[in-house]
Amino acid sequence: MTQVVERCENCGAPEREGLACCEYCDVPIAGRVLGIRCPSCSEVAVPEARACPVCNQSFTKGCVFCGQVAFLTAGSCPRCHEAFEGAEQRKKQREEQQRQQQMMGMAATGVSVLAPIVGQAISSQITGSGGGFGGKSGGGAMASLFDMIIKSNDKKR
Repeated sequence: MTQVVERCENCGAPEREGLACCEYCDVPIAGRVLGIRCPSCSEVAVPEARACPVCNQSFTKGCVFCGQVAFLTAGSCPRCHEAFEGAEQRKKQREEQQRQQQMMGMAATGVSVLAPIVGQAISSQITGSGGGFGGKSGGGAMASLFDMIIKSNDKKR
């Protein structure tokens, strides 16, 4: 049994499966719906093609935010609805903002832990009960501060 090869009505070249236009003269093939033009070789494939039938270039791309795969023609991710245009720059900006927020959170935590200790050190220096600024103890204010930090950590254990 011989297989019938369909030919282009314009130039007579054999029609390639998966293409919407003749790969030689670029005339649309009768009965096939136009799909996507390959960004690599410029052939026009049928809409359901996931890769170019001529050069095998993928017609899909992945979302940098959620990883969902979408056709090259999609303007936004079908899962998270992020626009593909400028997505990498937006992701970098968001990651930088998140990093800055984490740093601010760590700084706030540090201040909330140290504030009572520093306040207590200053208070003890003013009242003269801790040695320090003008007292007779040899360590000074910094020594008092470190002593209070150590005592504070000992209480937490």
